[in-house]
Amino acid sequence: MALIKNIDQEKLRENAIKIPKPSEFKEPANITVEFLSVAFTRLIAAALFILSGMISLLVFGPGVGHHQTRYGNAIFLGGPSFFYVTGLPVLMIGIGLLIYFIFSIFKGTFSSSDHFLYFQEIRPRLPRFTEVPKNKIEALRFQNNQLGPKLTWIIILTPFIVLQLLTGIPLFTAERAAPAHVLSWTFLIISILEIMAVYILVMHPQAYFEFASDEKLHEMWFAPRKMDELMGKFQALFNLSIPSKEQENRPEFAPINDTHISLFRVILGIFLVASTLIMMLGMVLFGSLFWWLGLIYGVILLVKARFHDFSDPHTDKFFFNEQERIFKFYKKFKNKFHYILATDVNSVKLTRWFRRLDFFDVGLIGGMLVSLIFLQVEGWKIADSTIAIRDNVISTIYMGILIFLLFVFLCVPIDVVEFKTPTITYRIETTLKSKSKKHFHHFLEDLKTLHIMLREPQFKRTFLLRITIIGILLLIGLSCSLIEFDFYLF
Repeated sequence: MALIKNIDQEKLRENAIKIPKPSEFKEPANITVEFLSVAFTRLIAAALFILSGMISLLVFGPGVGHHQTRYGNAIFLGGPSFFYVTGLPVLMIGIGLLIYFIFSIFKGTFSSSDHFLYFQEIRPRLPRFTEVPKNKIEALRFQNNQLGPKLTWIIILTPFIVLQLLTGIPLFTAERAAPAHVLSWTFLIISILEIMAVYILVMHPQAYFEFASDEKLHEMWFAPRKMDELMGKFQALFNLSIPSKEQENRPEFAPINDTHISLFRVILGIFLVASTLIMMLGMVLFGSLFWWLGLIYGVILLVKARFHDFSDPHTDKFFFNEQERIFKFYKKFKNKFHYILATDVNSVKLTRWFRRLDFFDVGLIGGMLVSLIFLQVEGWKIADSTIAIRDNVISTIYMGILIFLLFVFLCVPIDVVEFKTPTITYRIETTLKSKSKKHFHHFLEDLKTLHIMLREPQFKRTFLLRITIIGILLLIGLSCSLIEFDFYLF
């Protein structure tokens, strides 16, 4: 470590716009990985969006008004053709995505010396270079199952796709739409193209690299060609490989099953998708705001489950070297992988904690709870017949079931492996050997042991915070309903 003490830490180059030559590195590199990042998934999705928009334009035309449209008016009588609501938005998305694809291409180089990591991104007119001392890195992740903001595609495109299908498919049975069924076939074809584009964008994300120091967080999305061939180099570069039998020698890892299976997110996702589609098709219970929020969040939960809640048999690996204070984790499911490396680790333990939430969980669950209570109270206020009372009883039971499921999702802890560095606490969801079967039985046990976990101060604070937020959201929905009713009276 004597060499690194002689290096001036104040002169580290971070996000420099000048790419130095390898001879100008602070230390000569021992391992170098070069790759060309080209996200072809974006190109294919852009082509599908543009194709969908062009089909809509060719079929419906750009006309506006009674006599300027070929197959009726969208939005209102005498309005624009259906191109403006089915083709123009996705056409603009496709063009924007194509431009982004072009400018996202770059040549990357990752290098490692004895004491430094070097990262180079050579982009048109925007090169970047970063060097980081290895002793400053506390944790890093390397994975291709990181969804990040890509779930936004589901939020943006789901309303277009579902409305087109709900409009087009029933028209196949309309006599006046025969024999060509132009509107139905067009809506069906462009919906299929958009589903394919969203599937490609969401289910085939780029590789993701992130490392955290005691002060900063750096991340990079990249799509190297021939990832399988480069994987061995990345493992050597970041020291990610794990001895196959190491996990069996650690008592804290002994109860962990090396095959991860978690079903609750799948169950909640299927429940939301199925129930909201039934409501949407039958135009019953609650209203369109809850239908859309529930459907979108159900799809997002199923996507997250596909990426995070399963692993291939015997592929979950944990490693902890107590003397060197190094922790490693590896997981694989189909073509998805997930590596974690942490240095300067203070502790590693098997414990229980709440599910990690992101922006999509917080926003969509919050929207569902507010709309749920608002629409249910509105329903009871106008229940003046036997049928209305029956429907409100059904919707109240449904609301109770959903709130219970969301309570379990948000407030019932799950098994995790937790490691701590001086500035980072990170938790990895896992499955215990004792819980690999009879999932429902162990779920009931988890509910029974919740009060035991509440004895821990940190756990209790987080639990109360989540319960309080749920209560506030329900009160907001109730208040909105009462305010709306007051306006109605006036």
